[in-house]
Amino acid sequence: MTRRRLLVGFGVLALLLLFLTVKLAPARDGDELVARNSDAPFGPFAGYAWIGSVTSVGASFTVPRIARGSSLGVASTWIGAQSAGPPSRFVQIGDVESRLVPRGKDGAVDRYYAVWSDTARHYQPIPLFPVNPADTLSASLTLAHQRWTLAIVDDTSGAKAHFSTAAETEAPFNQAAWAQENPGSENHHAPYPRIAPPVFYGLTVNSARPSPTALYSQWMSVNHSNLAPTTVHADSFTLKRAPAVSPAGAQYLRLSATSGAAFDQFQDERAEWTIKTPYKQIEAASLRFITATRNGVRSLAAAAWPKQLRSLVRANAHMNVVLALARPPALLTAATFADWNSRLTEALERAAPAGAKLRLALGLPGFGPEYHR
Repeated sequence: MTRRRLLVGFGVLALLLLFLTVKLAPARDGDELVARNSDAPFGPFAGYAWIGSVTSVGASFTVPRIARGSSLGVASTWIGAQSAGPPSRFVQIGDVESRLVPRGKDGAVDRYYAVWSDTARHYQPIPLFPVNPADTLSASLTLAHQRWTLAIVDDTSGAKAHFSTAAETEAPFNQAAWAQENPGSENHHAPYPRIAPPVFYGLTVNSARPSPTALYSQWMSVNHSNLAPTTVHADSFTLKRAPAVSPAGAQYLRLSATSGAAFDQFQDERAEWTIKTPYKQIEAASLRFITATRNGVRSLAAAAWPKQLRSLVRANAHMNVVLALARPPALLTAATFADWNSRLTEALERAAPAGAKLRLALGLPGFGPEYHR
């Protein structure tokens, strides 16, 4: 089982508040997304993630243009950083692309805005300045002196914003991302417009260019298709239609679905725990995760796989190391609680490469979430 995606992007409800005189009308028949608001196995993010200690993230990217014949919808393009928690922490900056209908009027209006958000703002987008489609934006996040400094410049128009926040510095950050997103909450995503793919370039993490082999691909499922990032070439990537899932890949997705959902739930719950959370609640959640993951590992190991994949499936079974750390210590104090969560997060980081290698060999994205249907 691979590590799930952790980033939660710009929320839909605040997008509606962002344009106080504008409402998002329902999509036309056939445009509604299904199965947890996704008509295919993957989640609402397409791009790349990087796992490790993060103190800065940067990139330039183009503002995608909404196609003339597109239905109504919302999309976003951004860079971000997050901690797995607890406490869960997140910060992002980028832009929102939307096709909306003004209240009381006919006809759609396209709006493009540079925005930012973080955990303290409940992932809701804070507008910075308007941008235009095809503009190039250069953005950065830098952590220093217990503050995140955020900067974004429209290289085409010259508009820019530069500010800092101390709201997201209570935990080490261990994931960076460069992503296109279908915004929304876990189960309620906005309709996604037909939109030109963004181009990302000049990717940096910790003030250096990340190795392409250290980047974990993510696929997006929207509008009855999957979108995938292209291979990083010359420090740049865009998005394209993802390849069809192979029979072996479909088998992996099916066998890992239950354990993947349990992992998602465990990580969501863990991000909210504090030393005041009842021990029985923590223990029960941990046991559910351990049981589901063990069953998932056994199911993968027992299945028939092509010869070239068998060693990768066996290597993926080292999630057992994570399971050995998943049960909370018998006595939870502030010190043991912090130590336990730190060691568990580190074990998940160490498990990620084997899971990604198996998924990539199966023709799947290197990064979750797991299959949900």
